[in-house]
Amino acid sequence: MKQILKYIELPWQISPSASDLKLQVKETGPDYQSVVLCLVFFNSKEAREASGVTAKSYQLQGKEKVFASDREGFIQIQFKNPIFSAMEIKASDEVTSDFNIYDDSLLPCSDSKEPINIRLDKYREHWNGTGNSPRPGFYEILNSSLLSDRFKPYKSIGYGHYIIEGSDMYVEVVASAWNWIPAFPE
Repeated sequence: MKQILKYIELPWQISPSASDLKLQVKETGPDYQSVVLCLVFFNSKEAREASGVTAKSYQLQGKEKVFASDREGFIQIQFKNPIFSAMEIKASDEVTSDFNIYDDSLLPCSDSKEPINIRLDKYREHWNGTGNSPRPGFYEILNSSLLSDRFKPYKSIGYGHYIIEGSDMYVEVVASAWNWIPAFPE
C-alpha cells in the first residue's frame, strides 16, 4: 500500500531557501522529546505576529543575520516520546532521495499537470482563503511502512510517523504527539 502525505493545517511553511533543519533529542523529566528547529515563513507579517513568532536579527556561526522578510521566523516542532528520529539528505548530485515515494494527492494544490501559473494562483488562493499553507513542508505519513513493519506495537497505541521537508534534507520522526512553538536559534 502506498504511503500518503497527510495535510496538516499550519499557518506557516518551511522556508524553501533554508538549507538545513536542526534536530535535537532531549530528555525532559520522565519523557523524551525530539525537537526540530525550522526557519519558516508566513503568508503575512500579521499572521507571523499573531502566532507569536518574532522576526528579529539572530546570530548564526558568530555572524549577525537579518531576516530577508518580515514574514519569516523560527519555530520548533516538538515531538513527545519519540521512538525514531532521523535526518536524511533529501537530494544531491550523488544521492537520490526516498522522499518521492510518498503520494501527495491529498495535499491542496497537488495537481502537477496544471500549468504553473494556475497552480500558483490556487496556492495563493488557498493560503489567503484559509490562513494555512497548502504545502507547509510538515506532514503525517499515512500507511507508514515504518510504523507497520518496524514499530507495529506503537501504531496500535496512536503513534504517528511525521516528516519535515527542508531544502536539502528531511527529518522523520515516529512519536506519540507533536506541537509547535515560536523559537529562536541558540
